[in-house]
Amino acid sequence: MTFPLMSVSIIFGLSLIGSIVLFKFLKSSATITKPTYRAGGAVAGFILIYGLLFTSFKTLYKPSETWTIMGSVIKEGSSLHDGIDVKQVPPSPWTTTDTGGGFMLENIKVNPDEGLPELYFECEGFHPQFLSINDDIIKSKDKGKKKILLKDKVIELAKIAE
Repeated sequence: MTFPLMSVSIIFGLSLIGSIVLFKFLKSSATITKPTYRAGGAVAGFILIYGLLFTSFKTLYKPSETWTIMGSVIKEGSSLHDGIDVKQVPPSPWTTTDTGGGFMLENIKVNPDEGLPELYFECEGFHPQFLSINDDIIKSKDKGKKKILLKDKVIELAKIAE
């Protein structure tokens, strides 16, 4: 909520400064005529500047959504698969697997234009691995609940040779 309020305040302030400069110091003029209202002078200039800035902001700003990603990962040669760290790349939220290797990453930021994030798996004694989430490894995707369920055992961490 803070970001949108701050953005509107900044756009309002810039529009106000712009209209003061244009109409007080540069002696500009503007008129807006609509069927329901008519505005002239600095008010019209303010409305025009605010509209242009707000439209530009909406074009540039693409809010990210938060999703939950669930899946499982296993350790090579082990019956217990707990203790594997699962992180979003770049690291933001992270979690650790349970004994079955299951994990649930909540509040994963997903920008619709950038696609799904990459995950990083690491555990002491095993080689770390990256995983790019794509349609091949997704079992189900619920857009309403913003949840992604990955196919079973998407990664097997290989043991580091001693």
